[in-house]
Amino acid sequence: MRIRYIGVGIGILLTSCWWFVIQSFTPYPILIGSLVIFQIGLGYYVGKKFEELQWLAFHDSLTDVFANKYFFNKMEEEIVQAKKYQYEVTLIVFDLDHFKKYNDTCGHVAGDQLLQDFARLLKKNIRRGDVIGRWGGEEFVILLPQTNTEDGVEVASRIQQNFRQQFNGITASIGIASFPTHAQTAKELATYADEAMYEAKKKRDSLHIAKSIANYTSSG
Repeated sequence: MRIRYIGVGIGILLTSCWWFVIQSFTPYPILIGSLVIFQIGLGYYVGKKFEELQWLAFHDSLTDVFANKYFFNKMEEEIVQAKKYQYEVTLIVFDLDHFKKYNDTCGHVAGDQLLQDFARLLKKNIRRGDVIGRWGGEEFVILLPQTNTEDGVEVASRIQQNFRQQFNGITASIGIASFPTHAQTAKELATYADEAMYEAKKKRDSLHIAKSIANYTSSG
């Protein structure tokens, strides 16, 4: 339930309390009615403002996707559910190639527009239950619940191809890791997907999958 309507409910509850108090002192129904309207309106206004503040706290102001911290909290919650119900979760990390050069050449306004356009592209290529976040700078992340690595690669490749076509050859490097194949915790999932993205970044416009847990153990 939206917080603004909770505010209305609280306003109605407080109005009921005021009703019993005020009607004992005044015979004017217009005054009582005005107080009722004021209290309900105030509850709606306060609830609406709280929603706006909550939205700003959870979302990146430029791209309207989830901010880093809130995205990670959602990922932790998803891993807990995945362990409980035994399903796979895949994390995809995107980094826009040569973004600094693009920013310096075309200007910061164009750079901001590119980030916004890329965020919209991501939204068009996910399901209702998937989660998009901005990791920071030109890095974006998608969390795909109930998705294995192979299906995650298919999603990432489709986005990568659409990005090339839509933005005249601007490219992205991509890293992918899955629970439980590559990681057992949300922190590991983020770390290994990020490491895979940096491996992809060495070639640019490529996709790299994290090493399996067995490989991490043997190399550690």
